[in-house]
Amino acid sequence: LGDLDGDGLFTSYDVFAASIVFNGIALNAVSYEALCPVIQLRLNANLDASFGMADLRYLLLTAARKLHFVSNVNTTADAVVAGSTGELGFFVTLRNSEGVAVTSQVGIRAEISYLASESAAVYSVGSTAGTSPAG
Repeated sequence: LGDLDGDGLFTSYDVFAASIVFNGIALNAVSYEALCPVIQLRLNANLDASFGMADLRYLLLTAARKLHFVSNVNTTADAVVAGSTGELGFFVTLRNSEGVAVTSQVGIRAEISYLASESAAVYSVGSTAGTSPAG
């Protein structure tokens, strides 16, 4: 989880190391694809399968204890079909900069696409902040 120097800790030094890699990529001196898979995984903080400014910002904010690492994302949607009232389960584990699971004082935002014209979503845990024009 963000540990780039292999010392088992995620610190501001790891963010510094990530910024050096980012600058190397920007200057075409380093290719993200040429990095080993473990380093690619540790650099890809926002889980979008690439490394960029958003990842660097995420790492910085995680080191500053403003964000947490996301791990173990799972969904269950077996009962969700068009026109059904089946449940969609969304499960995630958040970890702090030490890799410990965070269980309090956290919030999760998830964007889920559905046709709001068919029916309103019902929440057993959480709430909605509204829908986009696309639903």
